[in-house]
Amino acid sequence: MTKSSKKMQTQIPDREATLVDRKFWTVRIEPGEPKVLGKHLPAGVLVMHNRGPGAIHVNTGYTSVDAILAPGGTDLMVVRDNIGLAILDQKPAVLEFEFMLVLKK
Repeated sequence: MTKSSKKMQTQIPDREATLVDRKFWTVRIEPGEPKVLGKHLPAGVLVMHNRGPGAIHVNTGYTSVDAILAPGGTDLMVVRDNIGLAILDQKPAVLEFEFMLVLKK
């Protein structure tokens, strides 16, 4: 086995470990004050599905790129620093989401 082959073998498991490090959550958001799911987060991508019955506003740290998710809606959002949620009507919302860290080169 050549030296470059050994180097390549050690790089592949590191990258695979990073790709496998994915997190899935389900959370219920009640009407009232806006909720913060996380602060000081590393850059990543959030895939969120709103199971309803309420509509939600999602703030991901980008001031001009907020999402509104109606019941049944799904969106992919870039996260920078925080994830904040606010109910837009008086109904709670059940959210399923996955947060994936951005891979660094």
